[in-house]
Amino acid sequence: MVADLLTALPSYDSDDFLLIGITPPHIFDGEADRITSLLESGIRLIHLRHPAASLPEMRALLEAIPSHLHPRLTLHDSFELCEAYAIGGVHLNSRNPSLPDTLKPLADRLRVSRSCHSLHELADCGAMDYATLSPIFDSISKDRYRSGFPPSSYPQLAQHINECGVRVVALGGVTAERLPLLHQLNFSGAAMLGALFKPV
Repeated sequence: MVADLLTALPSYDSDDFLLIGITPPHIFDGEADRITSLLESGIRLIHLRHPAASLPEMRALLEAIPSHLHPRLTLHDSFELCEAYAIGGVHLNSRNPSLPDTLKPLADRLRVSRSCHSLHELADCGAMDYATLSPIFDSISKDRYRSGFPPSSYPQLAQHINECGVRVVALGGVTAERLPLLHQLNFSGAAMLGALFKPV
């Protein structure tokens, strides 16, 4: 599955269509090497989503990833590490719903993104660099996490994405075969967890 996806990358990754990897919740052996390989193979950005990881664990992971790749990383937690490791982005979510005051001096250089799970939530994204919308398809990594957007909703979905004023990145069940459809639906990118990290 990963090989098929990476083969499809040159046709899709561009300034207009971002390809993003999202890590599993738990740090795993060899993760730094996997992240490095994915970034060097054509994935544009990697989101580090490790909600239960301690600061020492996150520091160890970041230090194992070559520093020249740090600007292409986005943190979902442990925002305090952004400055020390020249991290390129932060992702807001239910645990971290707003940019901390301590990071506001870095706002000009940080990518800021947000998780959304409905079309209504997209309207509140303001000046985000992009928002993820999920689950577009049935999840690969989460059992029983089913699509919230049946094919009958695609015309409305495409129109809303085109008009919402923020770049929208599809998340949930994304595979290489689905990239053309996502492009047709006006998504600005695709974010992948299961297609890249399962099995680990």
